[in-house]
Amino acid sequence: LDTTQEVLNGYVNAAQWQDPQATSYVALSLANMAASGIPPGFNVITGALYEKDTAGVYDKILSGK
Repeated sequence: LDTTQEVLNGYVNAAQWQDPQATSYVALSLANMAASGIPPGFNVITGALYEKDTAGVYDKILSGK
């Protein structure tokens, strides 16, 4: 569900963007590391919390404009 307009209109203070392509790429990279004997023991952030000042960036992405 896209909440960018609600953030821009002030109905909610913040929302989270998570890029599905980046998420799947990171998972595949971690699996490859583990298969190669490299312990993937670190945190990977795949989402971004955005507020009204940056919501327009994500609104443009999600609207396909």
